[in-house]
Amino acid sequence: MAIEQMSWDLRRPKVLEAPADQLNFNNVYGRHYINVQVPHYTGMVAGHTLKVRFASGRHTFRTETLTIAKPSPINLIIPILEVVDAIDSEASVSYSVRPGVNAPLIYSEMLDLNVTEQPFDL
Repeated sequence: MAIEQMSWDLRRPKVLEAPADQLNFNNVYGRHYINVQVPHYTGMVAGHTLKVRFASGRHTFRTETLTIAKPSPINLIIPILEVVDAIDSEASVSYSVRPGVNAPLIYSEMLDLNVTEQPFDL
């Protein structure tokens, strides 16, 4: 049985509310979540599963596993309370893809997201 070699291009995700990789917490204060967009990567096909990881210095949050129905950019949400833990620091955002049931996970490039401080008393 031949093993197919695939060239993966798992580019880093985007946080839609964070232009230039800086999330101004004042702009998302009061929201329930932020949006992380997984780009349409090389080799993306229906049936792959993926999940997003949002890690601050204090906590790591992982989304539920999503099965790709149609190859396209995909948005997943991070609860705002996870973002609160990253205020005035940096969070690492990435995703992992499992191309098949018994296949190993493949990891994306990391997005270093700067979350600004905020003057509100939470």
